[in-house]
Amino acid sequence: RLTGKARPRICYLATPSGDLPAHLDKFHAAYGSMGCKTSHLAFFRQPDSRSILVSDFRPRLLEQDAIYVGGGNTRSALAVWREW
Repeated sequence: RLTGKARPRICYLATPSGDLPAHLDKFHAAYGSMGCKTSHLAFFRQPDSRSILVSDFRPRLLEQDAIYVGGGNTRSALAVWREW
């Protein structure tokens, strides 16, 4: 609702938890069931049809209505993001 969109685009940054598959699946299930168009940024796992590729992340993240950053190791995530 915060986006003001009927079907908002939301991207999950699961980098702090190492892109754990269980976290990705829960995110897509939860937000997909609310009518969101979901995606995630794939740093550590093999990309799938819901992934935003690291090589194309800048324009794809700017297209999102919301970005959800998951919990985990913040220091590690910041190091990865700075590198890219």
